[in-house]
Amino acid sequence: MSNQNLRELLLNNTPLIDVRAPVEFAQGHLPGAVNIPILNDEERDLIGKTYKNQGSEAAVKLGYKLVSGEVKEARLNQWISYIKENPDTVIYCFRGGQRSQITQKWIAEAGLERPLIKGGYKKVRNFLIEEIKNSTLKRDFLIVSGTTGSGKTQFLEQVKSFQQSLDLEALANHRGSAFGAMEKPQPSQVNFENLLALQLLKFSDSNKTLLVEDESHTVGRCAVPKVFFDKMRASSVIWIEESLEKRVHNIFDDYIQYYTKTDAATHIPRVLKQYKNAVTAISKKLGGLRAQELLGLLDQCEKTFIESGNLAPNKEWIEKLLIYYYDPIYLASLDRRQVKILFKGSSEQCADFLKHR
Repeated sequence: MSNQNLRELLLNNTPLIDVRAPVEFAQGHLPGAVNIPILNDEERDLIGKTYKNQGSEAAVKLGYKLVSGEVKEARLNQWISYIKENPDTVIYCFRGGQRSQITQKWIAEAGLERPLIKGGYKKVRNFLIEEIKNSTLKRDFLIVSGTTGSGKTQFLEQVKSFQQSLDLEALANHRGSAFGAMEKPQPSQVNFENLLALQLLKFSDSNKTLLVEDESHTVGRCAVPKVFFDKMRASSVIWIEESLEKRVHNIFDDYIQYYTKTDAATHIPRVLKQYKNAVTAISKKLGGLRAQELLGLLDQCEKTFIESGNLAPNKEWIEKLLIYYYDPIYLASLDRRQVKILFKGSSEQCADFLKHR
């Protein structure tokens, strides 16, 4: 399968069945793929040991024995059901070898013909890694910066109708700080890279500048690929400048008020506990006395919420956290990097600058 065909396969959101074992799928898979394995984890492990100790022929024989009768029928029915709902489905395994070929054969015997990705996941993964490198090197970046709470992520959403924008935090499912964990887990490192590559692939036909939020080299536990991060650090900046009051309000909305949209009684105590753990994690950098002050404020906020449902007191610890911790760290980092600021202003002024530059 050529790179152009791979490009079309990914950009067209082609339905994909990954027939590798669940443990392989969890480590990394193609965006949008579903995992309907031909071998479960235990079966894969047994066949791997047989291959190592007795050779290929014995491993293949064991595979057919393990996946036969009712087991084979159940897995075949899952593939057929998915393909009937998604007639354009393409199948893949790791290298386009026996697992996907056997799956294809069994499906064909049931009356359905579906293609494979020749070279399998490994080929597409290599293509995606190259896409990150090539797309990064051939285009200009512009970095959205500003102190914590200035609304950088919201700004990306605000301008995306006229400015190509890439949200690393959305891809990593993390807000990018010690306090930024989301309810759903982050993707694996490999899946984060695959999602980033797909997003860049969607932009690949344009020479427009790509707008990216200023991030450290990790977003939660997802590491930004080096070539991409180096390009970010070498790029010019637009600086969103907002008042402390506005920044506290933004963080309160994102980190506290957000969790009242569903079951506040359950979610608010949970996230406050999460934030206490985050304060403890940064206590050395924060300083012992300040850490204890913030933990005390968080305890009081939890008590007030349980007693009255009032969440407004959270703004106090948020403001102190900005003053004590985030603002000094962020500004010191900018000084070290000696960034080139193209424009500084409110989010509205920065949006106007982008629209007319």
